[in-house]
Amino acid sequence: MRRAWGVVLFLYGCGSADTIFPATPDAPSSPSAGWTVLAQTDWTLQPHTETYLCVRVTVDHDVYVGGFDPIAPLGTHHSVLGISRGTTPDGVSTCSGLFIEPSIMFGSGVGTQPLELPAGVGTKIGKGQQVVLNLHLYNTGDAPLSGTSGVRVKEMDAAAVVNEADAMLVGPVGFTVATGLSTVNGRCTLLRNQTIFAVAPHMHKLGRHMSAQIGATMLMDRDYTFDEQTFSTIDVQASALEKIQTVCTYENEGAPVGFGESTDDEMCFLIVYRYPAGGQFSVCSE
Repeated sequence: MRRAWGVVLFLYGCGSADTIFPATPDAPSSPSAGWTVLAQTDWTLQPHTETYLCVRVTVDHDVYVGGFDPIAPLGTHHSVLGISRGTTPDGVSTCSGLFIEPSIMFGSGVGTQPLELPAGVGTKIGKGQQVVLNLHLYNTGDAPLSGTSGVRVKEMDAAAVVNEADAMLVGPVGFTVATGLSTVNGRCTLLRNQTIFAVAPHMHKLGRHMSAQIGATMLMDRDYTFDEQTFSTIDVQASALEKIQTVCTYENEGAPVGFGESTDDEMCFLIVYRYPAGGQFSVCSE
């Protein structure tokens, strides 16, 4: 076990991060055998407070991941797992909620289920690379709230990997949600041919519907609730220079709300899982 997130915000009672490599017995809530904790941390938040934690872990061998499972008790708003630039030491620290690392592997919101990648598809974490788990934690209650948040992974044999996968966030930034019923549009131009095998929505409390398409092919078209940010598995062949178009619908009974990290702000991101990996920034917004 290795004790293993940077910048100063108020952190209330942050515990140590636990990383398990090689595999140890699964936690009771693990979805099935073969899953191990990649990164996690204990935390405590005072009433009506929120914070962002980064859990950084350097792996000691090549890891090929065939599945991701969020550890997300009450208070976990979202998590994003990626490869860091490796400029911050391993450990747990407060940080920004905007993920600026060059590569994303997995993202989850409230209610996101475990994601198993298609046969022959895996995400590689190279020996010596540092992963960073970006956690947004929010206690909306009147009493202190504690939990352990993180991510489990399902390792696979390197020989079984035909295609390496990663993820990206697609959607607009810097927008404002007007009072009443309104929509916000986003666009992303793909830089290479790729297969999209899963998509998931991420909006905040005012979100009501998200649709996304590439050309005439619909990637997602469904109502949205904050507590059910589940992904959909698809199989869409996309070509370089094609554009992903996203449309988020909001219902806002109060004053205009801007884009931002907090649950009280808004976002409009489609989480796209695709292969081959690379060739695009982790956030694609035009």
